[in-house]
Amino acid sequence: VGASLSSAQDTTTGLVAHYKFAGDVNDSSGSGLNLTPGGTFNYVPDKFGTPGAAVQLVTAAPIGTFFLGTGPNLANQSSSVAFWILLSDSINFSTGSWVFGLGHPAGVGGSQGGDMNVAVDYGVPVQYDFFYDPLEWTTPLATNTWYHIACTFDYQTYQRQMFINGVLVATDTADFAFSGGNSLKVGFGGSTLADLR
Repeated sequence: VGASLSSAQDTTTGLVAHYKFAGDVNDSSGSGLNLTPGGTFNYVPDKFGTPGAAVQLVTAAPIGTFFLGTGPNLANQSSSVAFWILLSDSINFSTGSWVFGLGHPAGVGGSQGGDMNVAVDYGVPVQYDFFYDPLEWTTPLATNTWYHIACTFDYQTYQRQMFINGVLVATDTADFAFSGGNSLKVGFGGSTLADLR
């Protein structure tokens, strides 16, 4: 997760949170925004075969997520979210869980701009949303295939972009900026997640 980026495609400059999932759920950016685990998960190899560098998410906690924490304050500023994800054959695309969610502490915002989330369900393969204002990519994701997903927002122009495996697949001008809080929710059942920035 990056803030105030000078280049919309740059997901390394200005990191304010970085979850490598290399045997733990700690933030390696230096911001100290460590996650609290919930549900059941296993450490497994990532896309590059690095042992224990990804989390395979098995069963969500009762609140419907795997990791909770205090995230960065990204309200009313430019930001990027990027991660690697692999979807299993058993994934349920109708559960309503987010891969990444920032904003409302209960996991569901109540007003426009109240949540920022990236989801791989809700009837579309990938959605980047500021609550009631989604940017969507409609090409289905294959199971058992690693994807790199990056979503960016430019606060000066309100332009949002979505990149899949480094390719720009969707762009729009948001109706409003993300203006919510910093409660962080991470995890989507039936997926394997790595290198969340």
